[in-house]
Amino acid sequence: MVGHITSLRPIRPENAPDDWEHLALESFERGETEVFEFTEFEGQPSLRLMRPLITQEECLKCHVRQGYAVGDVRGGVSITVPLAAYLAEEQQHKTVHILSYTLIWLLVFGVIIQGSRVAKKNYLERERAVEELKNSEEKYRSLSKELMESNSMKELLLDVITHDLKNPVGIIKGFTKIASENDPNNEILKEIDLGTDNLLTVIANATILSKVAIGDEIEKEELDITNMINMIIKEFSSYLQYNEMTLEMKMEEELIVTANPIIAEVFRNYISNAIKYAKTGKKIIIDASI
Repeated sequence: MVGHITSLRPIRPENAPDDWEHLALESFERGETEVFEFTEFEGQPSLRLMRPLITQEECLKCHVRQGYAVGDVRGGVSITVPLAAYLAEEQQHKTVHILSYTLIWLLVFGVIIQGSRVAKKNYLERERAVEELKNSEEKYRSLSKELMESNSMKELLLDVITHDLKNPVGIIKGFTKIASENDPNNEILKEIDLGTDNLLTVIANATILSKVAIGDEIEKEELDITNMINMIIKEFSSYLQYNEMTLEMKMEEELIVTANPIIAEVFRNYISNAIKYAKTGKKIIIDASI
């Protein structure tokens, strides 16, 4: 910072004003009380301030011979502040700010771009999921329709088979009953009658199995498995005799379970397979426990 006292009528030449100070002193003569300006000083950017020196009573001791009176502007005091260092620092701050704001802008822009990509990806995935859901729903409806048609066809086929089988079986049973009245001790007629009863049971069981196939609940009841197997064995008595086989029961006198009577078909198949695949003259042993 440089201070300088000068006047339009300096006593010493070295105190003469420069061009800027000269203009400022002239403005004081016109009534200005302060001059403030950003300008150049000795080729460098500077801040210059100048205020007038007003003649006081005590000033006349030295300056009366210059013709000043009390209240006259006899000169001014200027202060010059070089700004090169401040401007360089300001430029550095500007550069830092510009870089910072640019970086922040790039980060924000990057976040926006990434967010847009994520949003677009999520949107596409959501659209794909919706499309897959629609396709799955259509496929499910198609399969459901096919299943319903298949179940309906099964029920229709079962009804036809049941009806077509029941009628001839009923006729056979009727003729067997008539024939048995004339020959009540005929074992062949008894076997035929028992066989027709079994066939009617198979038809009834087929109806039950169709309900299981379409997911319906079937009725259950308490059954004596021992008695059920004994009844089934009687069905195969002639086969056992013909093949010279014996069948031994090793079961409790009463074995109660909760099931549907169709379970008899399971035991019937076991016994039938045992007779079918066992060699002539063998013994078949039936054992069961809970």
